[in-house]
Amino acid sequence: METDERITKAERADLLKVVRARERVAKSATSSRAADIKADFERQLAMIYKPEDDPIWKKLHQEADQIAQQCQAQVEQRCRKLGIPGWAAPGLHLSWYERGENASAKRRVELRRVAYSRIEAIEKTAKAQIERASVEIQTQLIADGLLTSAAKTFLEQIPSAENLMPRLELGEIEKLLAA
Repeated sequence: METDERITKAERADLLKVVRARERVAKSATSSRAADIKADFERQLAMIYKPEDDPIWKKLHQEADQIAQQCQAQVEQRCRKLGIPGWAAPGLHLSWYERGENASAKRRVELRRVAYSRIEAIEKTAKAQIERASVEIQTQLIADGLLTSAAKTFLEQIPSAENLMPRLELGEIEKLLAA
């Protein structure tokens, strides 16, 4: 028994419902994914790296600490020769910076602002791609049921965002600013 290759009207209606439902779920998932990306970024931003976290760091830290102690002993010896009392003597200290630039609240705010705006752009792009894919599938389903060429031509009349929103050129913006 051969089956017709065209989708029936009932199948088309069911498929359209499923496509729209999947679109809603996928768009909802982008918000969840954006939250996951933000949480991961915050985790990275809050990372504290200790010498004990890595065997090579630990070894290097110990070696540097020993050298710093030896140098401090020489500073103290020199201070005694110069007659500088202990309470006024300079000191040499070695520090391990556990967070690098992320120790600065100002830097974390700056990084967070850039990351969050990038995450928002990624989320919007993902939602637009989901909507585009959904509409393309819905269009194919509907087009399969269209019988006339006039109806099929009608579907092709919507311009794309790329055609309506050309890329900005710096020179054009400079001219606008000058005007």
